[in-house]
Amino acid sequence: MWFRDPFPRFHRDVDFQIACDHFTGSFDDVENRPNGGFNFVKSNNRSIEFYKFWYSSQETYPGYHDQDVLNFIKVDPFITDLGLKMKFLDTANFGGLCEPSKDLNKVCTMHVNCCIGMDSKLHDLRIMLQDWKYYLTLAPNLKRLSIISWRVPQKCRLTTHSCFLIQYFDLFFTKRSFFFLSILVPIIIFCFVLFLSLMASFFSALILWSMRVHQKRVFRRIEILNLRH
Repeated sequence: MWFRDPFPRFHRDVDFQIACDHFTGSFDDVENRPNGGFNFVKSNNRSIEFYKFWYSSQETYPGYHDQDVLNFIKVDPFITDLGLKMKFLDTANFGGLCEPSKDLNKVCTMHVNCCIGMDSKLHDLRIMLQDWKYYLTLAPNLKRLSIISWRVPQKCRLTTHSCFLIQYFDLFFTKRSFFFLSILVPIIIFCFVLFLSLMASFFSALILWSMRVHQKRVFRRIEILNLRH
C-alpha cells in the first residue's frame, strides 16, 4: 500500500535498492532480510547482469521463491566483482507486517509480507487503510507527536513468526552451510578417529588384563597341584 512519494527516500548513485522483511539498521548490511515486493532499480549493465545472475541462480536453488534465491546470492562474490551497488531500504519508510513502520510521519509504503492466506491479507490491509485515514484527519501538531501507530498485524500475526522461522532456517542452512561444514567435518572426523583410537586402546588393555588374570589363575592352580604332590 502506497502512502507517500518514495523517491526522496531512495539512495543516490545506487543500482539496486530493495525493501526488507527485517532491517538491521544499516543500509549496506547483507544480514538485512530483503523483500522482493518493493524495489527500485536503475537499468545499466551492472543491474542487467545482476538480474541474469539472479534468474540463473534459481537452478542452483531449485524449489525456492525468487526472494529466497536473492537472499542466498546477495553475499555471492559475483556481485562484488560485478561492482553492483546495492542498498537495503529502511523499514521505517518501507515497512511491512514483518516489521511495521512505527512512525506514520515517515512511512511511504507498507507491504503485507509475512502473511499466509488472502483472507488474512485483505483483513489486515483494510485495518491498515483505516489507520491511515484516521491519521490524515489529525491536526498537524498531533501528527508530529506520532500518537498513533499501526494496529496490524492482526490475522497475519500468527504467520509472521512462522515465516521468520522458516526464513532464518533456510538462510542458516544455505548461506552458512559451507562455512559450518568446512569447520565441522574435520572436527567430526578427528573426534571419530580419536574415539576409535580410544576404543582400540581400551579393548587392548581389557584383553591384556584378562590374559593376566587368566595367567595368574593358571599359575595358582599349578602351585596348588605341586603342593598336593
